[in-house]
Amino acid sequence: MINPLVSVLPLLLQITYAVPLALPRASGTSAEHLASPGFLGIASPANRIPGDGHQWSPASRSDNQPVDAAHFYAKANTSITLSQTAYTSTSVTSSGLPTPTAEARTILHRNVIYFTNWGVYRSHYTAPDVPVDKVTHLVYAFADLDVDGQIKSSDEYSDLQMLYTDASNPHGTSGGNEAHGSVEQLLRLKRENRHLKTLLSIGGWTYSKQGKFQPATKNDESRQRFAASAVQHLADWGFDGLDVDWEYPESTEEAEEYVLLLKACREALDEYAAKHNQDYHYLLTVAASAGPNIYQVHKLAEMDAYVDAWHVMTYDFAGSWDKTTGHQANIYPIPGNPDATKFSADRAISDYMAAGIFAHKLTLGLPLYGRSFTNAEGLGGDYEGVGQGTTEHGVWTYRDLPRPGSESFFDQHAIATWSYNAHTKELVSYDDPRSARAKADYIKKNRLGGAFFWEASGDKMGDDSLVQILADEMVSLDMSDNMLDYPDSPYDNIRKRGP
Repeated sequence: MINPLVSVLPLLLQITYAVPLALPRASGTSAEHLASPGFLGIASPANRIPGDGHQWSPASRSDNQPVDAAHFYAKANTSITLSQTAYTSTSVTSSGLPTPTAEARTILHRNVIYFTNWGVYRSHYTAPDVPVDKVTHLVYAFADLDVDGQIKSSDEYSDLQMLYTDASNPHGTSGGNEAHGSVEQLLRLKRENRHLKTLLSIGGWTYSKQGKFQPATKNDESRQRFAASAVQHLADWGFDGLDVDWEYPESTEEAEEYVLLLKACREALDEYAAKHNQDYHYLLTVAASAGPNIYQVHKLAEMDAYVDAWHVMTYDFAGSWDKTTGHQANIYPIPGNPDATKFSADRAISDYMAAGIFAHKLTLGLPLYGRSFTNAEGLGGDYEGVGQGTTEHGVWTYRDLPRPGSESFFDQHAIATWSYNAHTKELVSYDDPRSARAKADYIKKNRLGGAFFWEASGDKMGDDSLVQILADEMVSLDMSDNMLDYPDSPYDNIRKRGP
């Protein structure tokens, strides 16, 4: 049990700062083909404090360390005034690490989407389709790793070569040394929507396999080479940050190497900003597993020293790998039906906070797809097969749900939605507007940093859009400015600031 021995010094801070720097704090994309193993969570400690707190240095993780609200704010164009109570102490867990404590601070939430470079083929989903007015951060998936551990494009045609037609280029022609493809389209979105921050995601399920991260992490030189090439891609392509999605370090040695890899990335990002005298904080996020067998191996507190946000993959809790049907993205377990909720988002979130990670750095993952079970008798029961899907067997995009002839149900206690066709006996676990609103409430009550979605092409349009619902429900969004200056880019249309 955690005993909150907190000495509180209430200070009314009248601080005038601009909106927080882009603090995308969460990470987590699933597999390239949606088959992410990033599932599971473990029991939360009793009476945990789901609070939030100011950023502090891991080097001073002890009681009675003052924290400064200014850590979260930096100069920008629009200023705001905050009134809040500062805390000068933390509670301590049995491990000796301080546990984040609650505070009265308005959180500017992140509403993050993952945008894939293969979606332009399979789903005909391109950058202009993004509901950019509802999105604070866009994570572009994925960059690949070369045999020497450096970053490379996973699809140069989609990334840089595909030509689009629009008012400024009605014939889809290329002019000179210019970047095209999704890279050009995303930069155009940034220029037209200054609140949109973009991050380049590296790895993912497919590009983490066969030891692809090992050449990048084996020693200091290889880690610096990885970081330098990652920042070079950021500078060449016009991104605001990096998202590292290593799925997954499996040993203590790899966990230590992961910390050092993130350290190298953080240093390389800061060095790039300093080189160009940019008063800008380039972002570093990670895609984080919700599975205890995975995250218990990781050195979470040490990683957190370099990470702006954690995208916790709180989905894929159930699927074709299971013997019984179940919810794939529930918040809470169902005590009377453990087979239906083998894992839960709340348990994973609780464990990350128990490890010393502040709530505002955690981003809750929502799937824009459902997992199906056929010949199913109900939740937690047997099934035979997974049936068809939108792009693969057993996986339906949210825009195709519920299936014709199905009735949908919402469990307000587990915070989970599913549909069932009594005639075909197909059961599909997914999120809908009801569960999305309940998850937004969970985010606000627990003072989490926001939500992220895997992945953009699966959403519906209009009032049933889950991305829109989360944006509307969270209300206060991080609308801080992006970066538009990339003087080192080899591409003429990225180097210039104009449209």
